Amino acid sequence: MKTDKFGMDNYATLITFSQNIRTECQGIRNLISILENQKLHSGIFIEPDYLRTKQYLTLIALTRLVSTIETFLVMCYSLSKGYEHVSKNISFYQFGLLDSILDKILKNKLNTVKVLGFAKIGSLPITNNERKIIWKLYKKSGKDLSKFLKELVEFYDDIKIVYGKSKHGLPLMYGGKFNDKSPFQDYKNTYLITFDRKSKMKLPKNTEIIKSKNVKMDYRWFNTQSILRFSPELFEKIIELSSKLEQYAIYITRNHLLYVKNCGQDYIPYVEKNKKMIFGSFPVKKISKKEFNVISKLIKLTIPQMNIEKKGIQFDLKILRKRLSKSTKTKFVTTFFVD
Repeated sequence: MKTDKFGMDNYATLITFSQNIRTECQGIRNLISILENQKLHSGIFIEPDYLRTKQYLTLIALTRLVSTIETFLVMCYSLSKGYEHVSKNISFYQFGLLDSILDKILKNKLNTVKVLGFAKIGSLPITNNERKIIWKLYKKSGKDLSKFLKELVEFYDDIKIVYGKSKHGLPLMYGGKFNDKSPFQDYKNTYLITFDRKSKMKLPKNTEIIKSKNVKMDYRWFNTQSILRFSPELFEKIIELSSKLEQYAIYITRNHLLYVKNCGQDYIPYVEKNKKMIFGSFPVKKISKKEFNVISKLIKLTIPQMNIEKKGIQFDLKILRKRLSKSTKTKFVTTFFVD
């Protein structure tokens, strides 16, 4: 489908993307909070199993975060290229494309202003000088997004071996303790080891290179090990990244839906807090007085004519009800293909 028209496929992709990123990130933070603040019922576990179980549950939260980061990076890249790439790339992407995306982000080759989905600058009902002020605000917002994307890429790179092996082969050794004297219920500052085989070209950037002549290894196949420390710093990082990720995903998705509903013209971004719309919100730390004045003017001029209709998606099975009714009532999973 070689068209940059928006279409229902992209509409469904963006709506589900926003909803699912939110669900994933909230679920991740809740799971981490439970693990940090509550003890498992230790009576049903022997000591090693208790520690391994808490590490395993934390790893679920961590790998879901990494999966969400991966999806977010692919979505940002797709939006920077054009709407024709969105549904296609989110449905299926190869590791080659992902590696290319990571490289583009680190080299500042992603059009982050386009990713953010702002209104066309030439369409705004303001003077040329005021457009220059807003364009600088667009650029600042793009730089802040670029900075966050790099942070995600660096985190992804550090954790990718653990993430990959948690999905493929499970060569993971749970239960490591830096302090053997600590209570077995306390899993902070414990660790797991991941075994892998890598070429130097595929190693994470921060890999410690050790000469084989300086260390005696018992393993012939596994030339790479990744040690994951379950530290308070890791939990804080998971909470921090999932919160920012959720905010950006909702903001970007909403802007692109506004872009489509308003034909790219005469609208202004907003965020929702306590069920209230706060218009003129840009993802930058500071707004100058000049920028504030232009934003205030845009709010007065654009809001009265903005299309901000909220429309979800529903999947209606009425047409297929006779064909699928038996299957959906008797099977755990029903899959159908439209030929």
